[in-house]
Amino acid sequence: MNNSSVTVVGNVVSDVTVRDTGSGTVATFRLASTDRRYDRGRGEWVDGDTIFVNVTCWRALGDNCARSLGKGTPVIVRGRLRQRTVERVFGEERVPTTYTDIEAVSVGPDLARGVAQFERVRTAVAPEPEPVGVPLVDPVDSLALPPRPDPAAQAPAPYPAGRLTGAGLGVARARSHGR
Repeated sequence: MNNSSVTVVGNVVSDVTVRDTGSGTVATFRLASTDRRYDRGRGEWVDGDTIFVNVTCWRALGDNCARSLGKGTPVIVRGRLRQRTVERVFGEERVPTTYTDIEAVSVGPDLARGVAQFERVRTAVAPEPEPVGVPLVDPVDSLALPPRPDPAAQAPAPYPAGRLTGAGLGVARARSHGR
């Protein structure tokens, strides 16, 4: 089966909605992407057409998007392009309407337009059964990670914390520089 994979850069233009399905959590939002180009004759950047796409994020990606994104957040979305046609009724007339959707594989903040601080989300993993004669070693302790610093004792961040943005396997805090 052939999949059309796309990467779209734009802004979140709706609230992220989350619902629980039988096969896991799904989060959806709308994304607007405007083409920009430099017009040498005018000596300035010019906006082109804007496309609007519906973005669907499943399971952990959906949970992280719900925690991280809000209206106006600049994001980069990578995923599979889908198109669907729905018949809408206007008065007594039925009109086919086509929607463009992206089933997201990854979503993240657009760092060309802001800064972010990534926070990894740890998931609980069920321990494997202990083999006979071999002591069980806690996989988290065996990584020899340094202890987490006390947040109260930390120095202030170089950039003030803003709205939550980004996603993928974690959550990021970002401040947009506007555009």
